[in-house]
Amino acid sequence: MKKTILSIIILLMCVLPLSAQRQGKGLMWKKDSTYVFDPSRVAVKMNASTLVGLPNLALEAKMCKYATVQLECFGSFYGKNFFGTGHPFTVAAVWSEFRYYPQEAYHGFYIGMHAGFGVYRLSKSVIPLMHYPDNSNEQAFHAGQCLMVGFAGGYCFQLSKHWSMELSWSGGWQGSMYCAVNPDLSTGQRHGSTAMLYDASYLSWNGSGEWLPLYKGGILGTYKW
Repeated sequence: MKKTILSIIILLMCVLPLSAQRQGKGLMWKKDSTYVFDPSRVAVKMNASTLVGLPNLALEAKMCKYATVQLECFGSFYGKNFFGTGHPFTVAAVWSEFRYYPQEAYHGFYIGMHAGFGVYRLSKSVIPLMHYPDNSNEQAFHAGQCLMVGFAGGYCFQLSKHWSMELSWSGGWQGSMYCAVNPDLSTGQRHGSTAMLYDASYLSWNGSGEWLPLYKGGILGTYKW
């Protein structure tokens, strides 16, 4: 009798997981919205900012059930007139990010850590909630590179088997090395560390570091498989 019961238990342990896998294969939830599982391994993303000329693309890959790694890039190519401000805003940046999903990869809330690098040529006056003295000079700008290290958080909403929408936020510390260019509109002369760009015989760099509550994020459309 004991051998019979043991045999039945072993049989059930072998059959039930296989049955559940077959029934759940290719599904993300049942008709009653009960979550099953997500077999997706890779996801590609596009931020809504891409639609207004600020491309932000990402590739995310699953490491295990709860963790992923993501490679993300951002670009802005407004060399003279950023959205009618009259100021330049040219940026190229990349980030590598680790994410943890308490529910499961690509589902629900997540937190993460990342590091990134960027190069830029921009007027700081176009940055929201900040005021700089170069606001009145359309030709003034800063050029340099930056290193970013910070945290990320967000939420993934499932739309279908392959499609989802992600709300994303990232902020942290940014360290920059740059030169400032502030032309004199009356004479056309460039002052300060201007010669760094226009006279190879004189080099002058400035550095700064600051904590920023937000330097990337938005609403991203995601396709996964």
